[in-house]
Amino acid sequence: MVDALQIDEIMGKVFPNGIMGKQRLEIKKIKEYMEELDIDPSNSPFETAEEFKAYLLHTRTKGFEVKDLLIKALQDIDADFDESVVRKINTREERCGIFFSVFNIFPNGNDDAWPTRLTREQFAALYSRANKIDAQGDIHIDEIEGDDAIEKSQVYISIADTLSVYSGCVGLLRDSGEVVAVGQLEENQGKLQLILPDVQGDDNAIKNLKNFILAFIPQKAASLLIGNVESQQYNEDVYICHCRIKSAAVQITKKEMANIYERAVKVDKQREMQLPALQHMDDLLKENIEITFLGDDMSVSSACFGVFDDAGDVIATGHLEGEGDKQRLFLHNETIDYESFMQVKSFMLVFFPAEAEILLEKGGNMNLYDGEIYTGRFRLATDSLSEPEITAEQMNSLYAQAVHIDKSDSIDVAEFVFTEKMPVTLQDSFFIKIPNTLSLYMGCVGLINCNTGEVAAIGYLEYNKDVLHLLFKSKNIVYNSFIANRKFKIVLFPQEAASFFQRNIDISNYKGNVYEVECYLDYQKLDTTEKTLCIDFGTSNTTAGSYGIKEPYSNDVELVKFLDITEDAVESKEMLPTIVYVASCADSEHIEYICGYEAKKKIIEADYDTQASVFYEIKRWITDINEKEEIFDENGNKCNVSRKEILRAYIQYVIDKAEQYFKVKFKTLHFSAPVKLKATFNQEMNDLFKGQYTVLREQSSLDEGVAIIYNHIAKRLCENSMSEDEEKIMILDCGGGTTDLARCTYHYVPTASYKIINVVTSFENGDSNFGGNNVTYRILQILKIKLAHYIKSKKEHSHADRNLSVQELIQNDENEIMTRIDGGESKRTIYESFEKAYDEAEQYIPTKFAESKLMKEKRKIKRNYYYLWQMAEAIKIEFYRINLVVLDFNKDKDRKIYAQKNEQYYLFIHDGASNDLIKYDNPMKDIDITINEIRRVLCPDIYALLNTLFGKQNPDELMNCSFYKLSGQSCKISLFHDLFKEFIPGKYLRAAKGVVKENSTDLKLACIKGSIEYIRDKEIGEIKPNISVQVPKLIYDIYRIGSTGEEKVLGADGSCRLIERPDTAKKVDFVVKDSNGVLQKQFTYVLNLSWENKCNKSDIEQCIRETANIEEESLWDQIISTLYGGNEDELIYLFLLPAKQGYGVNIYQINKHKGEFYLQEKGTFESFEGETLETFFNGKR
Repeated sequence: MVDALQIDEIMGKVFPNGIMGKQRLEIKKIKEYMEELDIDPSNSPFETAEEFKAYLLHTRTKGFEVKDLLIKALQDIDADFDESVVRKINTREERCGIFFSVFNIFPNGNDDAWPTRLTREQFAALYSRANKIDAQGDIHIDEIEGDDAIEKSQVYISIADTLSVYSGCVGLLRDSGEVVAVGQLEENQGKLQLILPDVQGDDNAIKNLKNFILAFIPQKAASLLIGNVESQQYNEDVYICHCRIKSAAVQITKKEMANIYERAVKVDKQREMQLPALQHMDDLLKENIEITFLGDDMSVSSACFGVFDDAGDVIATGHLEGEGDKQRLFLHNETIDYESFMQVKSFMLVFFPAEAEILLEKGGNMNLYDGEIYTGRFRLATDSLSEPEITAEQMNSLYAQAVHIDKSDSIDVAEFVFTEKMPVTLQDSFFIKIPNTLSLYMGCVGLINCNTGEVAAIGYLEYNKDVLHLLFKSKNIVYNSFIANRKFKIVLFPQEAASFFQRNIDISNYKGNVYEVECYLDYQKLDTTEKTLCIDFGTSNTTAGSYGIKEPYSNDVELVKFLDITEDAVESKEMLPTIVYVASCADSEHIEYICGYEAKKKIIEADYDTQASVFYEIKRWITDINEKEEIFDENGNKCNVSRKEILRAYIQYVIDKAEQYFKVKFKTLHFSAPVKLKATFNQEMNDLFKGQYTVLREQSSLDEGVAIIYNHIAKRLCENSMSEDEEKIMILDCGGGTTDLARCTYHYVPTASYKIINVVTSFENGDSNFGGNNVTYRILQILKIKLAHYIKSKKEHSHADRNLSVQELIQNDENEIMTRIDGGESKRTIYESFEKAYDEAEQYIPTKFAESKLMKEKRKIKRNYYYLWQMAEAIKIEFYRINLVVLDFNKDKDRKIYAQKNEQYYLFIHDGASNDLIKYDNPMKDIDITINEIRRVLCPDIYALLNTLFGKQNPDELMNCSFYKLSGQSCKISLFHDLFKEFIPGKYLRAAKGVVKENSTDLKLACIKGSIEYIRDKEIGEIKPNISVQVPKLIYDIYRIGSTGEEKVLGADGSCRLIERPDTAKKVDFVVKDSNGVLQKQFTYVLNLSWENKCNKSDIEQCIRETANIEEESLWDQIISTLYGGNEDELIYLFLLPAKQGYGVNIYQINKHKGEFYLQEKGTFESFEGETLETFFNGKR
């Protein structure tokens, strides 16, 4: 006999990767296997487990047949086993022992043999942990009719052959995920029948279900439940299928719906309804569009609703499914008028109040219904209302022949002042209040001059936050009409008039109604202000503002507020995205660009898959502004334009919005720029706007660091907390793309009538390749790595592993990371495993669209990157806004942070079989991100940055400051503060005034506010700021490339080495590196072999003093003494020194010939402004 130890030993060999739990196997299934394998069981028939055991041990049963049978059964459950070991099992007892160790053998259909059923609580625990797979395509549910269908077990299911499910446990859940009942499947006439035992179900809950979810356990995972109901240990898949009961809907014909609409009392509930942005009408057919009902009194019947076009015709009916204030729209196919349905650009939804549901469900005569109905009107996102559809001449003709209905008594109009040359936008608050019973066409509104009867303006209507606004573009306003008249009529159109505007009907034949509302409107000329418009042009966002324009006597800082139109409710925001979208390049002489939020909206509407060119990070173009870019529009037009034209279009857009906001014309501009780029930036801006605006000279403007410092000083003055003693502040400004470190000493001297502020600032250090975008990119990498791991584990192991932790890829904790960097190790080695995982993730979720040659594939990959980017940006903001600890992608409230529109929440992943890119909905399900993971990933970046900035600073100077200010949204990260204390110990921060703490908005706006405050204080004269900006310190090392390697010729530490070359040399190659040894730039100096411009020691000294930033002692010791100390002749001497003008170096060449020296030019300038700048939008990441 074979004992248990022998069987265990064999089991260990059969299952080398771990012994699996027991699986259910019915006698019927065994016989099916035997039939497939052509095995004859007649020598020992069996119907029970004991009889099957007798068959296995029978002397006439062939051993190889039993092995084939066992292998077949194991393969069918996707077991991980060694077939060669099974083939070597020689005795009957061993074969039988293995069979019964792996399988629980059950008679056919024996209910008593089913494993212990799970309770609802146990299934809920299982479901919460499981990996949920949408199996809608593989599971077919027969149409369910009647509210008692579930209770009567009248739910029949067909499952595709490719899907193997465990029939012993099925969960029935609400859409919300709440478990209602747990049952099983039984075969009935070729289909599976859902059986819900009475003890398990909640009859009342089942009766009230109108739609629900069925959750199935895979057959291969059934062993985890058989005889072991520890569902909280379940970590496998569940297959889910959404179902609904047909009786939840009430079928009303289009004719019946039209009759109801005719008789009913129409109540406009537009403001209580919210739909996601729809691109096309067929979006309504996808059965995943949710409508949100707002307000406590907004209770509707889910049994029926109607869809109407603008002409008032019914084009479809349907019903609602769901619970609470969010419900899904389901249209009844047989009622859809497809020809009309697909052509409309706007539509009306009609709902019944909840109290009408009884009449609807009881089949009452709805033709006699004369109660209330709720209406709401919606437009497709692609159908812009910004262009009126008729001309002024057509409006005059239409108005003359229409039937006029005076609505002055029922419609109230806000006071308003038109401004010369200015449009009317949502920010201007020109609005009307209408009764709920009045339905208006939103696409057209007119203003008629009561004195002349002529059209004064044509625009459109738009709701925003329950307020109905009148909007007019400047080109559609006749400004002269307002000069000598203030009495006007607002002309509104009833909803029924929509067809005359949208279906190309000759509107000159319009005989319908127009509503008139008499009002009085004022007018003002557009003044030119003497005040300066300040602009902080950022890598990611741009801000602008001035002072004392809206409130002339306050002289407070006033920031331009830009309309964020990317959400359903339009908001005014102080930051404008630095994005440019090419709207049209059909005419290369008049290219149309869309900027800021309008560009962002275009990208969203295109589902992050734009055909037109989109440009980000355009601030980085300043150093090579004359480069050309090939651009495209959505219609396939293309042309080449210089970068300066795109830059000019964006900044002009900012200026235009500022003038619209303040209702003035500016003539003077101030630009803040990074100190290293200040000279170049100011010169380029002056060239771009020459003759149109005066751009303040470099000497009269502030760089970004000084502007932030001045904002700090202004606050201190405003709070009267600043003494006459000298104070020092160190500022770390982390912007969207760059980080700068500056130091400032300041004090003020009071006089009888004003204060003198003396400020001395110096740029200490910086990194042109680290900013907020780096943080966003790291989070994008986390998302991609985690999703790829999830997909990979699912493909390779038939189950998904959601538990990859980023800490596995960067195994050192924060202290160990700092130690490695302090020891001189590059952060690249710390990120090595992390970057490798990111590169490997490309085979599952590709994002490097620049490498793709196929057009459709490229668009999908590009869409992946940009959608992941916006997800990462939203997650970054949320983590820093509220210090979120964990983000769970399965939770609706968390998902709303990064996926506002469910219909856009998908990515394209590689299908393992065909390698095609397939759409993958809800991609981040079952994945989460913790703040600790983000901290781990950001730690090497931030600490390396701070080490670069502070590592070589004099510790005494670092700790000798009154204030430390961290500016920029990324500095909101608690990790920034924690790592900052590694260089400025907490006790010194406490001894000083500490780190200046501000909210994230103030951090982002400090620069623009400081610029405005500086300009204001100068112009008003109550404060006289004297600002002295020292030449930026050199933060790079420069090496000469020679045949034996690299030789440092100029160091950030002040070291300088004279280069000697024979007069036969033609050129010298150089590289520029940062303090971490990372290459920043390469350049070549071509030698000049002229023997002109003879010079002496005094000439050389004077030239260097005038053009270089170097101390006298270093000048003599390192250069002059070496130059004149040599005896060799016929040589070329080269040396590099930090330049006084511009951020870079001067290259000096002195030729020595027959004992005489010849100075070749007075220093050739090589700028560091052309450093190798990283970009995140080149398609290579």
